[in-house]
Amino acid sequence: MRTIIEVEPNNDLSMANAASMPSRTKPENRVGFFTFSTINDMSDTVDAFAFTVTETRAFHINLCPPGDGPGCPTKGLDVFTAFFRILDQSGNVLLTSQADELQGNIHSFTFDAGVLYYVTVLAGDTMTADVEYKLGIFEQR
Repeated sequence: MRTIIEVEPNNDLSMANAASMPSRTKPENRVGFFTFSTINDMSDTVDAFAFTVTETRAFHINLCPPGDGPGCPTKGLDVFTAFFRILDQSGNVLLTSQADELQGNIHSFTFDAGVLYYVTVLAGDTMTADVEYKLGIFEQR
């Protein structure tokens, strides 16, 4: 797993932070990335990241409080506080956790190799406070 440093401004797709996947050193290894940051419904409403994968595979996407353990054992952050979207290279929404009270901020998605994707973290109602988050995207077993 690789940790990606979030750098402002990255409030839209044209300024998305590049999030590269590490190379697999063994066939049984899983690859992915994490980033830690904050979101705020008044001053920082969107964080955007761009990435590609080298092999078509199913990935877990988790948006959690930073203190949650590996794999986000809860349903993640409250979906009304913050949520994520997966977008294609044209900006079309492919998956969102917005208002998903059933799965919360934990989903799976199959990414195609060599295709540019974006993941955005969006503020819902943070009550004008900074809300810390950990975003993880990593291969399923």
